[in-house]
Amino acid sequence: MYKDNNSPRFPVRLLWGISLIILLLLLLQTVYIIFSTRFQHQQQQVSLQENLMREQRKRLKAEMNDAEHMIGQMFTEATDLLKRESRTQTLQALQLMNSLYQRYHKQLSEAEMKKLLVEALRDIRFLMAGATTLSTRWTVRQSCYLQSLSLRAGPYSIIRMIPGITLCRA
Repeated sequence: MYKDNNSPRFPVRLLWGISLIILLLLLLQTVYIIFSTRFQHQQQQVSLQENLMREQRKRLKAEMNDAEHMIGQMFTEATDLLKRESRTQTLQALQLMNSLYQRYHKQLSEAEMKKLLVEALRDIRFLMAGATTLSTRWTVRQSCYLQSLSLRAGPYSIIRMIPGITLCRA
C-alpha cells in the first residue's frame, strides 16, 4: 500500500493504528470481563438458591419430625388419660352394680335385679375401641349384651362377657 516508510505521516499513522489496536484489545478485554463476571454471578446465584432450598428442606423435615413426635406424644398422653378415666369410671360402675347386687339380690327376682341394674346404668355410656376410630359410643339401652346379662356369675360378668369395653359417664 504505502511504499514510503520515510514519510512524515508514517509515524502518525502508525501511532493511530497501534492506538486503535490497543483500544480494540481493551474493549474486548472489558467485554470479556463483563460477561465472565455476569456468568460467575449467575452461577453463584443458582448455587446460593440451591443451598437455600436444601437448607429449607432440611429445616422443614426437622420441623415435621418434631411435629410428628409431639403429636405422637400428645396422642399417647391423651390415650393414657382416657384409659385412666375409663378405668376409674369402670370401677365406679362396678362398685355401683356390686352394691346394688349385694343389697337387693336376696329381695328381688333375677328379672327384677337385671332391670334394676340396667336402670342404674342407663345414664352411663360405654366406650368400645374401634378399628378405625378411637372409640364408638353406645348406650346401655342399645346394648343387646347387657339385656342378656346373667347375674349368676355376679356383677363382674359384664367385663368377662364384653372384652374391650369400658364404662364412662356420658
